[in-house]
Amino acid sequence: MVLKLLKGLNPTAASNITSFPLTPGVTGDEIKVVKEIGALMDPIPTVMIFDRGAVKPGKEAGEPFEGKMFWLGSQPFLKVNKFGERYTNESVPYDFCVHAASMQPGKVWCSIFDSNWMEDVLKFHTIGCSRVVLPKDNEKHPCNFNTKIIEVMNEKLLKDGYMQQANTIEELAQKLMLPPETLKATITHYNELCEKGEDKDFRKAAFRMRPIAKVPFYGITVGGNLLCTLDGLRINTNMQILDKNMEPIKGLFAVGNDSGGFFAYSYPELTPGVAAGRSMTFGRHVGKYLANL
Repeated sequence: MVLKLLKGLNPTAASNITSFPLTPGVTGDEIKVVKEIGALMDPIPTVMIFDRGAVKPGKEAGEPFEGKMFWLGSQPFLKVNKFGERYTNESVPYDFCVHAASMQPGKVWCSIFDSNWMEDVLKFHTIGCSRVVLPKDNEKHPCNFNTKIIEVMNEKLLKDGYMQQANTIEELAQKLMLPPETLKATITHYNELCEKGEDKDFRKAAFRMRPIAKVPFYGITVGGNLLCTLDGLRINTNMQILDKNMEPIKGLFAVGNDSGGFFAYSYPELTPGVAAGRSMTFGRHVGKYLANL
């Protein structure tokens, strides 16, 4: 039911995701309410999408219930398309790689990394929910996964056939269903850029240019991971839901992802926590408003 709604309202997003982790109770009731009460909804379909939806080799985007969570998908590892060619700067906000992949065959990519991945991830020092820390640092960063948890997640992905492991690039390419010669040439060139400390192809930051050299090598096919939609009901400054004449509907309020007029098309992940922050802020505001009625 929810996927049908998504395909109807936002076919672009539906065709670019490989993972859609639904929580119980998510049935699109808000959209139904819009029709019943004549409320005004955002005209622009908007989603919060991440680069963490792993699928098995050969799979493409558009079947969101086949994917599994690959938390390291947001790390700036080398990313290649189905031709084995690098297609983007990997050091970008979560949704950028997904948007770039929408122009690639199958709308998926492969993240390629080696056995130094843990050291690389710590040096990448990403921000927001993608940041990975050592177990001893979880006290300072309680909201972030630590390397031990990531190891367990990766082992599960390996066991289930999502992540692939090999002792040569050619073997890895075969397991990922990529052209071996092209992937090897791509990685050779990428390693040369890493050694020079300058990404002349896509201008990725030098400190995030890490070579793929230590066996075994790893690869995994990834696509968009849809967390939620953000095109909610239009509201006024008191969080009152508006009708089609922009007049408040008595007794009805909306905050957080159920409210609109804040985002358009995609979630701007340049500032982590904006969605949670506005939910708390607007929730407090409407609480104070109601208390003073």
